[in-house]
Amino acid sequence: MKRSDIEVGKTYCNSGAGRTRRTVLSFVWDKGNRLLIRFSQKGRRESAISLKAFAAWAGKEVEGDK
Repeated sequence: MKRSDIEVGKTYCNSGAGRTRRTVLSFVWDKGNRLLIRFSQKGRRESAISLKAFAAWAGKEVEGDK
């Protein structure tokens, strides 16, 4: 997926089987000046990864985080 297609508040599934869903909470900058995405998975777990890694993981936008 293209990095420019990823938006706050949207939910994406992985490009493999499409079972894992992550909802983008915000974009943040780390101390190394990398753009990170904060996301929740299954509505509760929060993590952050680079925008590049998230874009490589994401297969498509989906409805909700269930």
